[in-house]
Amino acid sequence: MAQKTGPKIQLLDFIRAEHPGEAGMVYGLSRRSVEETARWLQAQGVDALPYHAGLAPRERHRVQDRFLSEEGLIVVATVAFGIGFGIGIDKPNVRFVVHLDLPKSLEGYSQETPKARALLREDTFAPKPARRERDRAPRKGGALVDHQDRPLFEALRQWRLAKAREQAVPPYVIFNDATLKIIAELRPGSLPTLDTVSGVGTHKLEQYGKEVLAVVRAHSGRR
Repeated sequence: MAQKTGPKIQLLDFIRAEHPGEAGMVYGLSRRSVEETARWLQAQGVDALPYHAGLAPRERHRVQDRFLSEEGLIVVATVAFGIGFGIGIDKPNVRFVVHLDLPKSLEGYSQETPKARALLREDTFAPKPARRERDRAPRKGGALVDHQDRPLFEALRQWRLAKAREQAVPPYVIFNDATLKIIAELRPGSLPTLDTVSGVGTHKLEQYGKEVLAVVRAHSGRR
C-alpha cells in the first residue's frame, strides 16, 4: 500500500502513466473528498464525475449511464455508496480501482460495506499502489496490449465507440477489450481468419466483420 503523501498527485500520475483514456473507479470515504477529487481531476483535464448518496436520483442515473456507455470516464465514489450500490461491477472494461482516504485499519474499511470485504480478499489499492488492479486485468478480460499493437488496438476501440454510439449500446456489447486485443495482435486479413478470434462469433462476424478488417487494413499497410 502506498504512502499517502500527495494522494491526488499520485493518483493523477498513476492515471496518466498507466491508464490514459481508460475507465476506472476512485473511492473515497466522504462526499466532500469525492466532490473535491472529481473537481480536481476535471481541472487537470481528466474526465471524472462524482457519485455518492447526496446526489439527486436523476444525477446518479446520469453518471451510471455515462459510465456504462462511454469509454475513458472515471467515477469518483464514496466507498459505502459506490461499492454498496455496485456501480462499475458490471462494466467489463473497468481498468483500475484506486482507494483514497483509507481508514486507519482494513477492518474499519471492511465495515463500511459488506461488499468491501470481497474486494479486500483480492486486493487493496492506494493512489500509487504496489499491488494494482492492472495485475488482475488478464483474469478479468482486461487487455494488456504490447506497444507495437497499441495503435491498432486504440483504432479498434475508437471504431467500437462510434458503433456503440450509433446503436445506443455500451461499447462492450460490440466487442470487449480482450477480443480487440487479439484482433490487434493477429491482424486478420480475411473473414475466415477473423472468425477464429474468441468473442467474434457468426453474428458479429456478419455484422461487423468487414468494418473490422477495414480498420486492420488501414493500420497494417494492406489494400
